[in-house]
Amino acid sequence: MAVYGGFAGIETARSQRDWDNNPTILSGDIDNNDTNTAGVVLDYNHIVGSNSYHVVTGSGANNTAVLDGFIITAGQADEASDEICSDGCGGGLYIRNGSPSLSNLAFTGSRARENGGGLYVWENSHPTLSNVTFSGNYGRWGGGIANWGGNLVLTNVTFSQNRAVEEGGGMTGWSSNPILTNVRFINNSVTWYGGGLYNDRDTTPILTNVVFSGNQADTGGGMYNWDYSSPTLTNVIFSGNQANTGGGMYNRDYSSPTLINVTFSGNRANETGGGMYNQNNSNPLIYNSIFWQNQDSSGVGTAAASITNWISGNSTPMPNIRYSLVQGCNPDGSWESSCGMDSSNNLPDIDPLFILAPNPAQAPTTTGNLRLQATSPAINVGNNSYIPVEITTDLDGRPRIAQLTVDLGAYEYLTPVFLPIVIR
Repeated sequence: MAVYGGFAGIETARSQRDWDNNPTILSGDIDNNDTNTAGVVLDYNHIVGSNSYHVVTGSGANNTAVLDGFIITAGQADEASDEICSDGCGGGLYIRNGSPSLSNLAFTGSRARENGGGLYVWENSHPTLSNVTFSGNYGRWGGGIANWGGNLVLTNVTFSQNRAVEEGGGMTGWSSNPILTNVRFINNSVTWYGGGLYNDRDTTPILTNVVFSGNQADTGGGMYNWDYSSPTLTNVIFSGNQANTGGGMYNRDYSSPTLINVTFSGNRANETGGGMYNQNNSNPLIYNSIFWQNQDSSGVGTAAASITNWISGNSTPMPNIRYSLVQGCNPDGSWESSCGMDSSNNLPDIDPLFILAPNPAQAPTTTGNLRLQATSPAINVGNNSYIPVEITTDLDGRPRIAQLTVDLGAYEYLTPVFLPIVIR
């Protein structure tokens, strides 16, 4: 079954619909008393009284099921959780054993007492999401999405101003392998772990062209990885995120992400690890990446403010860093061993010359421009062999290797082309 929205009522073909200008609203406001704007509840705090537990359910739907062109708003899954979390999860959409295609949707202003204010996915579910936004949603675990064991595919998805209590202001995942491409985590928050994204129990997402900016948590402002959760990140930015520990990223208990062309800048930790914090045998691989102007209690741009490795008992986290620029870790060409292993060709401390470096003192913030200036020392000094073969563009969608050698960070610098002026 396929269900489409976005029609004005005068179309003669589905291709003529316009879901932006002809909003089709699916609302859980059964009493019609929520605070809304043109029928859309913009924030979960605007729900009044009793709403439907789920606006939509997709349990049992196979991959031929389509939901396309709707605003899904004002669901309230507020019952105590049972074994299958039937009425306490998935305020906007609840999926169990389902794999529908979800396109051109906005999940807004829904809440869940337990998991997934916007969307809850579990038990052998594999939905695909394309051109979807999650905003103003709330869940105890996973403000936007809670994913338990499902292998989601997200393309062109934005999480903004979602909130959780325990884990994952934007999205949380357990025992899953989602794929995220062209995804934005902006201004999400959580009381405890993972302001943007939380991964747990051997969750190994693949993230390509993803931005974490302005997110906030107690621990892991942008991302938190726990219990053998080792994502792969390519062309990713952590900017202006804030936490008490691990402003950009926090890795714990054998969680060793692979970072390829990732930029950390303007992140702040009130205590330790402004850019990244590693604990208990978490050994990230860091290639072609930049850590610059991050802040913690030791200052701005110190080794600890870039990367903190917490040594306890027999556990010594040891990031493997190659072809990268990590502020505070290579002053005057002398490597600071507390940062991790200087494996090959890391740059000395030198300003990468972003167009506009964000100020970590202002975090959480979404300001800044982390593209490189023409004179940046981060141009043409990476290692092409670390780039996955399927990656051909940078975060802007431009060629990932503009000249013979890849640049450091998420953006490639392209030399402007000036055409000759011909006067006739």
